[in-house]
Amino acid sequence: TVGWFARSHGGFLGLRDRRLTGGVQLSQRVEDVESGANTPASPRAVRQRTSQLTDGFALVRPLEIARPDRRSSFGVMGRLDHFRLDRDTDASNRFMVLGLFYDINSRVSAALDYQEMRPSDGSTTLPTETWFAHFVINF
Repeated sequence: TVGWFARSHGGFLGLRDRRLTGGVQLSQRVEDVESGANTPASPRAVRQRTSQLTDGFALVRPLEIARPDRRSSFGVMGRLDHFRLDRDTDASNRFMVLGLFYDINSRVSAALDYQEMRPSDGSTTLPTETWFAHFVINF
């Protein structure tokens, strides 16, 4: 019998600065996938599936970039993911986040963002659009 098998690998490159924080990631996962009912009419079959993820994100404080001598509490953020469950097919999903954030003080931040999931090329994922309000409070 074939046991369950999976391995993942990838890389991340990032930049961390108060004015601009961002990163790009590429990753891949290889796993065994079973199909069939393990009967004479539908024998069990195992194949390897390779999934791929590419994503990038950025948090930008445009007022601090324009005037580096002054700190700004306001910023914009964005994230884009592209996920393909099986590289042998064209079906894939795109996930996007666009938003604004504001540091109320050094311990409290608030953010408002729009998130969207879009299938493409035959993906069966349901498209979604959502607005979120986030609060971060550090004790």
